[in-house]
Amino acid sequence: IVGILIGFMILMILKETTSALWFRLMDRADLQLIKKIENISKSYEGVAQIHDIKTRFSGQSWFAELHVIMNREYTIEESHEITTKLQEGLRSKIQNLVEVTVYPIPCDH
Repeated sequence: IVGILIGFMILMILKETTSALWFRLMDRADLQLIKKIENISKSYEGVAQIHDIKTRFSGQSWFAELHVIMNREYTIEESHEITTKLQEGLRSKIQNLVEVTVYPIPCDH
């Protein structure tokens, strides 16, 4: 009976590990990471909305890209400053996030 129990536990661990590896190999999005990126991004001044967040994993590193909707009245320099601060903030607050690409989208807000 103990042998059956140990075998069952090994199969459960194997299933979890295989499942996690399969999702990584298939480049499945990490929904918790996407939500974290969205929440952090919304806290930055000048960011009206966030959409099209995409993440991918390679080795031990995360990569992300997102579209940031901001007021079209910002100059190019102001938009660049906002997106640069956002990139730096995301990289400092999310472990193993090594590259963030932010696309500023102008709107009439």
